[in-house]
Amino acid sequence: MADLNIAIAGDLHDQWDRSDHDVLDLIRPDALLLVGDFSDGKCRIPELLATLELPLACVLGNHEYNAIGWMTRRLGPDGKPVGEGKRVDELPPEAWLKKHTVRNRGNHAEFLKQV
Repeated sequence: MADLNIAIAGDLHDQWDRSDHDVLDLIRPDALLLVGDFSDGKCRIPELLATLELPLACVLGNHEYNAIGWMTRRLGPDGKPVGEGKRVDELPPEAWLKKHTVRNRGNHAEFLKQV
């Protein structure tokens, strides 16, 4: 069985750029594993990672989980999305997996500009 060399990067928090691609070119891994918190609400890192020419696997972190929760409605006891039939701006903060509070809206401000 051949060896498999995997580069691992985690908790990037928006700290990834072309110089990291240069490092990957130097160490020549067979694949890259990313372990959570790729960005702080910006799409720059996923766009850069998409340009890599090696297999890439990701394990989501709490930043990604919170972004998904911000955009996902909670299900009610009847199994239907809370506030079904209402406009998004009419839904209560608790209708979402990640509550739409003022604080959380601030945390996701950059993300919200891009969706």
